[in-house]
Amino acid sequence: EAAKLAETGIGAEEVFKKVQAMRKRVNEYCTVHSLEFLRRAGRVKGPAAFFGNLMGVKPILISDVNGTQTPIKKIKGRQASLHELVAQLKENIIDPEDQTVYLAHADCSAAEVEELKEMIRTEIGCRDIAVGFIGPIIGASIGPDAFGIWAFGKPVTFSAEEK
Repeated sequence: EAAKLAETGIGAEEVFKKVQAMRKRVNEYCTVHSLEFLRRAGRVKGPAAFFGNLMGVKPILISDVNGTQTPIKKIKGRQASLHELVAQLKENIIDPEDQTVYLAHADCSAAEVEELKEMIRTEIGCRDIAVGFIGPIIGASIGPDAFGIWAFGKPVTFSAEEK
């Protein structure tokens, strides 16, 4: 978005101000395939990861008002977690037909990426879907087969500190 603003010819200071104003409207929803990597990163305790994996629990993570990655829901099963990502974004996105939804994944199968893209296209009806990879630094903390989706929507007001 900053690059698009810069292309309009406005100065760097104005781009900065506009990006600062829009950042609280970035809605992020992520899920992981296994709790093991969150355990290794110190985000989930050992017993919780063990039993969560045993039961097929997939957390839905968001970036809260302070930028902290925090779980908001626990969903049972991979397919249900992907549907929940799309449902959360659908509930909070504003003017989807005018924007791009960003989808990132940690080495998920091409078939699963296409399946999630189709869910987004069907449920949200956005203008475009940009697909990219989650890099190795974040990937090491969340593990393979993680998904994240981002778009502009309602201002983020949830705070992990108030939870």
